[in-house]
This record gives sequence, structure tokens and C-alpha cells, in this order.
Amino acid sequence: MRLVALVTLVGAPLAVATGFADAAPAAAASDASRGPAVLKRFSGDWEVQVSVTKPVKTFSRYFESAVLAPGGKLMRTSTSVKPDGTQDWSMMVYDAPSGGYPLWVFSSAGASSSLAPGR
Repeated sequence: MRLVALVTLVGAPLAVATGFADAAPAAAASDASRGPAVLKRFSGDWEVQVSVTKPVKTFSRYFESAVLAPGGKLMRTSTSVKPDGTQDWSMMVYDAPSGGYPLWVFSSAGASSSLAPGR
């Protein structure tokens, strides 16, 4: 089990683990393989700890499992049931034109979010 991060939020409704940034590739050829390589680093089982400081101080701990689809260009994740009774599923891909990783999150509470490609 790997610890994703202890994330502290101040009034933010959604947190995304950081660490997707890579050093700029030396050549365009290496850029094509960079995206799947970064996704591969995040596959596996993770322990997630989130601390929110405002509007109300809360702490939660849950587990997330990240699996690469065949071909290594799509990652899907699912969380354990969180302390609030919800569970999340997400999908992330490498977007070569932007050099980022767009993320879609779906909650069992009925909410969904999409985040622009972060670097």
C-alpha cells in the first residue's frame, strides 16, 4: 500500500493528487511515451488521507485502486467506501496535444466532475 499524499484543503470541494508533472522531454519522440509512463507510476493500491481545514475541520482516510486499461493510455480508479458513505470512480488519460492529464470523477452521491488537463 502506498500513501498518495496528506492533502490539506482550505474550502476546496475537490482535491487531486499532485505529482503528475514530469521534466520536459528532450525530444518529441520521448513525449509520445511520457504520458503512459506517468500513468503507470500511479497504478496500484493507495492509501489516501485528506484533511480539510475550512469551513469545518475534517479528516478522512480511504483506499484507492488504480488500474491501467490495456495499452496503458487510460487509467481507471475506484475508492473504498469513504467515511461519509460515498464511493468514487474516476478515469484519467494522457492528452498529447495539451501535455496534460484530464480527469473525470464520478461519485456515488450522484455528482460528477471533470478537470482540465493538469501538468
